[in-house]
Amino acid sequence: MQQSQMKLKELNNLIGRVNRLNDIFSEQNYNLDKLSPRIHFLNDQYFSGKNSRMYNKMKLLRNYVFEDEVKNPILLKGLSEENSFDTSSGGLLEDLEELGFVKVKDIEDFLIVNEDNEESFFLRMLLENNIHSCYSSFNEVFEILQSKLDSNDWLDLDLVDKVYFFFIKDMDYYLQLRMGNLLRFNRSKVRDFYKNFIVNSHSLSLKAQINSMVGYFNYLKRNDSYIYHFFYIGEGFGEISGRNENGRKSYIDLSLKSYKELVNIAIIKIKNETDFISFTFSNFVNVLHQIGVVSESEYNNFMYGTEVRENIEYIKIGLSIPLISFLKNNDQIKNLNIQNGRLSYNRDFLIFYKNLDALKKFEISRLFRQELNVDSD
Repeated sequence: MQQSQMKLKELNNLIGRVNRLNDIFSEQNYNLDKLSPRIHFLNDQYFSGKNSRMYNKMKLLRNYVFEDEVKNPILLKGLSEENSFDTSSGGLLEDLEELGFVKVKDIEDFLIVNEDNEESFFLRMLLENNIHSCYSSFNEVFEILQSKLDSNDWLDLDLVDKVYFFFIKDMDYYLQLRMGNLLRFNRSKVRDFYKNFIVNSHSLSLKAQINSMVGYFNYLKRNDSYIYHFFYIGEGFGEISGRNENGRKSYIDLSLKSYKELVNIAIIKIKNETDFISFTFSNFVNVLHQIGVVSESEYNNFMYGTEVRENIEYIKIGLSIPLISFLKNNDQIKNLNIQNGRLSYNRDFLIFYKNLDALKKFEISRLFRQELNVDSD
């Protein structure tokens, strides 16, 4: 950006980036002086142009009024004061139907006003987990979902199948275009893939997950039927358009890929599916858990990969299941303690830590706020 076009906030941001964060916040530096470094302004025709006057930029820094320029049209639409509506359950649904969107403030008002209203509990759970944004004609969708609450035909299903039956099955017409990837769940093999993926994401290291995924790719490649070679990878990396994709390229042909390419594809696939599970699929699971359709045991296995309370506590502070298993197999869990969300260790654990390889040391050391003092004895 030309300095002549730079506004006050951009200039301050540029100055703030002169020093790296590890220079500002370091054990050798106990003050924050580097957050406001000394800056020299030089007039230079080569970099700033013939008519540049840095004096104007120096004067600009004395102005403490920041002007924000909103460039997000969706945000502007959401902040519009032209639409205000009733925060009662019925009023909110009618306006969702009519407007096709809802302001964050209106949802917050509804959730606050109806916090103790048992009749609106199901609707509140849908709104809190942003489920309403997945569908068009949400008023109709809400009635359909409510009717499913009275059915017992699907309560003994696997968690993935429960999500499919409740939120996706026969809902093709209502799902937003951007949620078209959910239609893949209409195929049982896709649901089986996610059942295995969720288990592997908790129980396997990243390296093992990659090897497992590449093995799965090779299994599909060996199949004589071309349909097995047609694999969903997601937008941004797809090369072929699939059904219900509206021209979006979200698939690849595995039969055309080398081993090296399959490894890279596996990494991408794991990243994409992990994000999908964390930011989309988990919202559906949360609703089913809150209304009692998904049990505590099912929920903990989905979220943490275990039902063991002790393991869950360690997972919440950053330990992976493979690392917990490693520490248990070496009888080291007894040498760790969790207090106020912080992990501490005793002398016996330090002795054990000193004899580990560099990779395992790194994996463990990042869990502690202070560096493990291996020279203490």
